Order: sequence, then structure tokens, then C-alpha cells
Amino acid sequence: MKKSVMLIIGLICLVGVIIVAFFGVQPQNISPVVYIETVEILDMSGNKIKTQEDGKKVLNLEFNPDLYDQNTDTYYMQYFFNVEINENDPKKVPTNESVLFSTDAANLVSIPKEPAGAARKGAFLIQEKKGVITQDNRYFICSISCKANDGSPTNPVDTITLVITYPLTSIN
Repeated sequence: MKKSVMLIIGLICLVGVIIVAFFGVQPQNISPVVYIETVEILDMSGNKIKTQEDGKKVLNLEFNPDLYDQNTDTYYMQYFFNVEINENDPKKVPTNESVLFSTDAANLVSIPKEPAGAARKGAFLIQEKKGVITQDNRYFICSISCKANDGSPTNPVDTITLVITYPLTSIN
């Protein structure tokens, strides 16, 4: 009886191994998390933004409206920033490439609510300046920041200064 019980238990184990081998799932490769190490804001064309002598990055834009809101009688200009991630080591592709853009000037330069995720895609709306625009008030300066949103321990950030030049108002 002992031999027959051992034989039955051995067959059950063998059948169990065969079933798991046939229907089992291949194990996934475990890959380490790669974080964003560097972030750099690029202009709409994907070019690097020029650095001035004092080390600040400055982007100059001429206000050229391409949207009109009939409800508020306001013109807007769309601008889309690009971002370069891990420029020092392009082969190091982050596990999560999520970044967040922000601005300190919500009155004339803002991130639209639609489409969803605009803050992650670098979409900005630049509003027209109301009133008479003279040589003294034709420039608007604000900061644009982009930071990693992947839980990176170093939390890299890049900030640029955006200078918007509005056309002068012609007084007849």
C-alpha cells in the first residue's frame, strides 16, 4: 500500500507540473524604474532657447493672434512649448515621461483647461492686452517652468523668461 500511495502522489505531482508548464504564464522581465534626470524647455519648433550672458533663458515672441473668443471679445495666441528629457544621456529613456508646465502670470499667459492634459503638453494661451498700447507698455514678461512629474528624487526643473511684444496701437 505504501508503494501505491507514493506512486499516486508522484503522478499527481507530475500532472500538476505538466499542467502548470502548459497553461502557466511566462514571468515578466523586471525592469528598474528610470527617472527623469534633466528637463529643458524648447521653443515651438523644437529649438533650444537662447541663454543670455547672465545665465537666464529668454524667449521673445511677437503677439500674433490666431484665436478669437466672441463671448469676451478677446483675441488669443496659442503657443506650444516642447521639452527635452535626459539630454545628457538620450539612451536613458524614463519609465514615465510626464512633466508639468506652469506660469506665474495667469492674467495674460495661461494654460487652457481644454484639451485635458494641456499642462503636460506645454500648451499656453497668450491673451491680447486691452487698452492703448504704447512704447512704454508693449512688453509683457513672465516665467514659464517645466518640472518632472514622475516622482523623481531629484525633481529637475527648467525655467525660462517669456517676453511678449504687443503691437503698438495706432491712434488716428
